[in-house]
Amino acid sequence: MPYYLGRGHEKLIITVNFLRPFIEITKEKSKKIKLERGSTVGDLIDVLIKKYGDELEARIFKGGKVREEILVAKNGVSISAHEGIRTKLKEGDEILFAPFVEGG
Repeated sequence: MPYYLGRGHEKLIITVNFLRPFIEITKEKSKKIKLERGSTVGDLIDVLIKKYGDELEARIFKGGKVREEILVAKNGVSISAHEGIRTKLKEGDEILFAPFVEGG
């Protein structure tokens, strides 16, 4: 059930999970983040960069784009299969930041 804060602004809670090397930056494996309804993955990343700093930004982005070697997944599916950083978030979504691993 959604909840309201302040002057009726509806919020949503997203769970963010980190794998190495992100754990070394955040010092956390998982974090709940409150965002405004209608927020995107890009909005979430902005909040995380404000919280964890330039090192996190440099680890995620290169030349203004998410690094190819980084996996950002929403509910287990890469955001590249959605709308990239413009992917909309909803209550209860889980976002994962991990190194991209390809096997064969």
